[in-house]
Amino acid sequence: MTLIRTILPAALLLAVTAGWAQIDPALSQALEGSERVPVIVAIEDTGGSTELNRRLQPEAMAARLARQDAIIERALNRPIAELETASATESRLRRRFRSVPLVSMLLNGAEISALLADPAVTSIVLDDLVAPASDGTMPLIGASALHSAGLTGAGVSTAILDTGVDHEHPMFAGRIIESVCFSSNVDEQSISLCPGAAEEDLTTPDAGDDCAYSGDSTTPIGGCGHGTHVAGIAAGAAFVDPVGGATLIGVAPSAGIVAVQVFSRFDSLCAGFGLSTPCALSYTSDQIAALDWLLINRASLSLASANMSLGGGQYTGYCNTDPRFGVISNLRDLGVATAIASGNSGFNNAVGAPGCIEPAITVGATNDSDVVASFSNSATMIDLLAPGVAINSAEPTIDDTLPGRARSISGTSMATPHVAGAIALLKSAHPNASVDQIEAALASTGVPVTESPSGLVRPRIRVDLAHAVIDATPPGVESILRLSPSNEFTNVASVTWRVRFTEVVENVTADDFLVSGTTGTVSIGQLSAQEADVTVSGGDMASVDGVVSLGFAVGQDIQDPAGNPLDDTTPIGANQSYTLDHTAPILNGFVRFSPSDEQTDADVLVFELSFSEAVTSISIDDFDIVGTTAVGSFMPVNASTYQITLSGGDLADLNGTVGLNLSFSQDVRDTVGNFLGTVEPAIDETYSIVNGATVGGAVTGLVGTGLRLQNNGGDDLLVSGDGPFVFGSVVPFGDSYEVTVATDPSEPAQRCEVTNESGQAGMTPIDNVQVDCRTIIDLSISISSDAAVLEPGAGLSYVITVINQGPVAVSSARVTNLLPAELVDASWVCMPSAGSVCAMDGFGSIDELVDLQPGGQVTFLLSAVAAVGEQHVLFNVAEVSAPGDVLEDEVSNNSASDRLATDSAFDDRFEP
Repeated sequence: MTLIRTILPAALLLAVTAGWAQIDPALSQALEGSERVPVIVAIEDTGGSTELNRRLQPEAMAARLARQDAIIERALNRPIAELETASATESRLRRRFRSVPLVSMLLNGAEISALLADPAVTSIVLDDLVAPASDGTMPLIGASALHSAGLTGAGVSTAILDTGVDHEHPMFAGRIIESVCFSSNVDEQSISLCPGAAEEDLTTPDAGDDCAYSGDSTTPIGGCGHGTHVAGIAAGAAFVDPVGGATLIGVAPSAGIVAVQVFSRFDSLCAGFGLSTPCALSYTSDQIAALDWLLINRASLSLASANMSLGGGQYTGYCNTDPRFGVISNLRDLGVATAIASGNSGFNNAVGAPGCIEPAITVGATNDSDVVASFSNSATMIDLLAPGVAINSAEPTIDDTLPGRARSISGTSMATPHVAGAIALLKSAHPNASVDQIEAALASTGVPVTESPSGLVRPRIRVDLAHAVIDATPPGVESILRLSPSNEFTNVASVTWRVRFTEVVENVTADDFLVSGTTGTVSIGQLSAQEADVTVSGGDMASVDGVVSLGFAVGQDIQDPAGNPLDDTTPIGANQSYTLDHTAPILNGFVRFSPSDEQTDADVLVFELSFSEAVTSISIDDFDIVGTTAVGSFMPVNASTYQITLSGGDLADLNGTVGLNLSFSQDVRDTVGNFLGTVEPAIDETYSIVNGATVGGAVTGLVGTGLRLQNNGGDDLLVSGDGPFVFGSVVPFGDSYEVTVATDPSEPAQRCEVTNESGQAGMTPIDNVQVDCRTIIDLSISISSDAAVLEPGAGLSYVITVINQGPVAVSSARVTNLLPAELVDASWVCMPSAGSVCAMDGFGSIDELVDLQPGGQVTFLLSAVAAVGEQHVLFNVAEVSAPGDVLEDEVSNNSASDRLATDSAFDDRFEP
């Protein structure tokens, strides 16, 4: 098997769609050169919203791994045990990761497609390769000052993810607290550098030892020795260089060292990375495995930082799709910083991966004069600068045999462990400081260095100054907010404030708070190190009326981790009080408001209700309307007085009693939630309605405007369109009614007739009065000719004019002119005006439909030739008619005709 190419992009994500996915071109290219390729498979994380510490519980991680196994088995249709035990040349499961939903596999194209077709698989990334990113700096960065003060990193550790750390070198004697290895066997590509060529070794004492180095009896591997040099910078103990006599020391010389070998041996591809053959290169999956192990074991390791002086590629922005993102982000959230080299390509707008991952602390290199090194990548993603030019540090012993050695190397690989060691040093001095706090301190106190040619200004670290500012400010109270309930006014028996401090604090207990206005007691729910929920309950809290306030007790001993006592306890805008109200509201009055008399024929009835205090949660649904189909509406007069108006329904013609009652399911409460205590008073709650009948009906056919209807009750009703109508007045029972058309429509003019126009009022509304409106149409037509006598063989012309003289438009009026047989070769054109419409032209007789606007006309110009025939008078008739379905009384003017007579003058030459 051969590898496809020498440098692989760090994040080749494959798009996933429902049921199928197309393999990314980069993977397709990889598969062209190799039957199987190493990949990292990302699986949907169903616990993504769960708090991180819960997701890292053993039960949760075991469940996640079991789910991942089931998904892989389902997609590939192979038992997971078979995939685990497959040989190095077969498709197989290479690694699982406990803290992130990823697996490392060796797969062919069909298997990649099968996994992508599963909806639980979110992406597949090619398992990328990277190479190692290839005495007097301690005073420069201020570490010596801290060493002199006794701060040397004791009690914490830093992890070196690299080619390993030489366990026999004097700089690390008794300092390596854990030694592990994550390395890969990929057929015809790589061989594991773990003991016995295992792909993982967590138990062998020197599993994280550096690989074969120049001078060793075994074949040297290009790139090895890098991790030893890096470890010496970060946390090496004092060591005298046997060559120059200088005393070398790391930034955190008392910190524990976690040696993590993440490189594999390659017998090809080395030249592409600038290394001799064989060489050491690192898979992304081995780095994730190492970071995953560090995250799981961070507490037992007292881990402060991880160093990754490795990487490659060119990224001008954050690469948060990189598969290493999740575990690096989780480490940061859990208090472990990951320092990563920016890279040595000299880019002025880009860094390498994984330094482009946003939660990482990305480091560039300077020389001792605070000038950015020419090889150091420069970009906005770089967080800190540190010395990285000609750095003298540990060199591996030959065959693990003393004496120790040292050598000088330049690179961002050397700058990065300065930062990893500085973080360990500060974490040791400030155990409760977060990664954010430590990074911010290093950034704010660093020496500003301008990078050329980018012009970016970045801080070169000063760890002594950062130590001085990490926590010199006493904590205060940022806010006190009403949490439960959130409203000031309440009737609950327990209230909770959320108290947020300006920083992480300690020693928060119930005794630190003072509550007034109640005999209730205080309890504390510690939400986080910066927030506490303070609850008051018990005592008289279930019955007291009044203001309950929260304050701080005299003698409270809240302080931050550095020992600074709580200072300002009065935040601006604090919501420190609740107003408790446990007294139920009462309905004091329930009366007729308008009209005030009990007996009425009013169409609108208004009740008024008054309560003993302001109420809420009140609506029309809290009342039952009795004796009518009227609709109720609800209007507040003030917070304790409301009016309910009944209207519509059958009120206009009802005879009977109308009442209003509180509903059995009413939900009336006061503003804090106390339910209504006393039921409605039994006074003035009904109206006696005496009514007649309304008169109405429907209008049809109305086109014009100005239709006015009247009745004998004095109502004058203007109707604007078809549909029902009702007069406003009511005819008393037994009285007669009469409806007439007072004014017919005028624009356009219509005639309207009434049926069922009179009768006697009864117990129900009169709704069968019918008003039918008819349209008025008036059409005219005329015909004329330019010839007084018809000459044989001569041409002649006719002019036919159609005019709509009526007030309404007429659609599809038919115009005809059937020509006599003596006229041949006829043709015509039509000219409309005033918005009318007709066909433009035609031949022979005219038989056309036209649209005529009020006052509009169409004019036909017809030309023909006289044929042979007997001498006689020639008659030509033109007609127009409206459509037959137009409804109107007077149809005589719905059509018109005109006839024109022309004498013929034929001679003997013409044959009949």
